[in-house]
Amino acid sequence: MQDNQTYLDTFKSNEKQLVDGTYFDMDNMVIEDFDYSINLMIACSVNKMIFGTFEDSLKALQK
Repeated sequence: MQDNQTYLDTFKSNEKQLVDGTYFDMDNMVIEDFDYSINLMIACSVNKMIFGTFEDSLKALQK
């Protein structure tokens, strides 16, 4: 993962619509808006998020 923008922010403005305070994609599926960069179930089940390249991940594993 290259950056830590929120999952909602990964959608372009023409790919999402706000209806009564909830965002939907073009298939009318709810877009999670929990201020995480990935899916809520994944974000809450990991101990540490590493943003960057594959090499950054390897460096973090060595620490």
